[in-house]
Amino acid sequence: MIEYELASLGSRLGALVIDLVILFFYWIVIFMAGGGPLGIGESSFLYIMMIPMFTYSLWTEFFFGGQTVGKMALGIRVVNVDGQTATLGNYFMRWSMKLVDLWMSAGGLGAIFITSSFRSQRTGDIVASTAVIKNRPTNSYSINDILKIKSKSEHQPQYLNVVQFTDEDMILIKSALTRLNRYPNKAHKEMVKKLFQKCVEKLNLEEPPKDKIKFLNALLQDYIVLTR
Repeated sequence: MIEYELASLGSRLGALVIDLVILFFYWIVIFMAGGGPLGIGESSFLYIMMIPMFTYSLWTEFFFGGQTVGKMALGIRVVNVDGQTATLGNYFMRWSMKLVDLWMSAGGLGAIFITSSFRSQRTGDIVASTAVIKNRPTNSYSINDILKIKSKSEHQPQYLNVVQFTDEDMILIKSALTRLNRYPNKAHKEMVKKLFQKCVEKLNLEEPPKDKIKFLNALLQDYIVLTR
């Protein structure tokens, strides 16, 4: 899923806070309804009404395409690790692990895994094969941004077969390099590594270049010179 930008720990915490506020007010309403002016006063009523509260993230993510209200507000969502829409089974697995990730460890275990794992996954995400991504990448580029790299008079192409790539391929490479430069974390390093490997394979290079960053930048420059 290298084409997606992973959600940060901060945005995930922000979404959680919003969801907890919503659940807090929901709890107040049902508590007052169970023993207040409505005169219902039955414990069974409270137990039944608590079910939507405890399963909140499960049913909201399922019905709203991987988003709770908090995730909607922060512009993030849950997807399968291959970038496809998660299934009910995926949502159930990550929801069931909240007991460990959030409640039993006061959120500490989840935070540790999110900041240290390859795809910024908490335990529930790893078990469910899901990841939390941004709906809109922080950095987005158009082919016009790529065109500014080099002109034909300034650069001599080295990889002539780069013409088999597409504008979208080049935009993805440019975005990956920019993210790595700005946020040199493990996930972005792995993303650039995978792009490097795919490019080497597609160009059928017998001996891969030693400098991955320099190679990908050279591909960007060669592409513009040869196709524009």
